[in-house]
Amino acid sequence: EEDRREEVLRANEYAARWVAGTVLYKLNSYHDVVANAARDFPPELYAPLRQKLESKVGGVMESYCRKLIEQQVVSGGQAPFDGFFILDSDGRTHARWRPPYYGEDYLGKNYAWRDYFIGARKLGEAKLRGAYISRSILSEASQTRRFTISAPIYDEMGAFIGVVAAMTDTGKTLG
Repeated sequence: EEDRREEVLRANEYAARWVAGTVLYKLNSYHDVVANAARDFPPELYAPLRQKLESKVGGVMESYCRKLIEQQVVSGGQAPFDGFFILDSDGRTHARWRPPYYGEDYLGKNYAWRDYFIGARKLGEAKLRGAYISRSILSEASQTRRFTISAPIYDEMGAFIGVVAAMTDTGKTLG
């Protein structure tokens, strides 16, 4: 009986390590997508973001977010992220794609208090590349548990000017 218990324990440990490895692999690939989105942020958007100019629905920053989502759709499948959004260095939202949830006014809203912004801002202030994987949050818009991967945006002089972030429901992405 003890040998069987030991065998089951080893099998469970193996299964847990396999699942953990799979999750880490997914998170690492998602991390790379967002870090690259920040690295490839269009130079023509530096000035509006740096100057914290008001954005509008359908603007060029929203087009960039839409492009990021469209790049994630593989062979007619579904993007791993529900949306991308851009915040200025103070945490104010300038753009988002997928279209806003019904009744949600997202432009200009300040999310400087959210874990995903704080993490990316710390990377930005330290002049580090990469992305921050947030804790799970309860989304104001969808009322679902979500997590966000966010990365600092730097201008041509290397100054931290904002954050690009991607968000998704925890259950859909990680099972």
